[in-house]
Amino acid sequence: MYHIFGSEELSTHAPAVAERIPAPYVMLHPGDAGPLELTDGKFLSFQIDGKNYDLPVIVSEKIPAGLAGVPAGLDALHFPELPAWAL
Repeated sequence: MYHIFGSEELSTHAPAVAERIPAPYVMLHPGDAGPLELTDGKFLSFQIDGKNYDLPVIVSEKIPAGLAGVPAGLDALHFPELPAWAL
């Protein structure tokens, strides 16, 4: 998920901009979050390429069902490079 503040690598170097960078999260569609009994603020634990993540959930219809979104470019989140078929 791209954000105006935080997704671009240089935005973290300006203090006025850095304070507007969102905290790490995972966004889920309500149809996916409901069966897992996940609501806004609850934590979801998952693993990507052998690395564990534990992020608060944001439930939103902005993301299609069947997908999970995380903020792109955040220094706090270092995800492995996804294969071309996953982009």
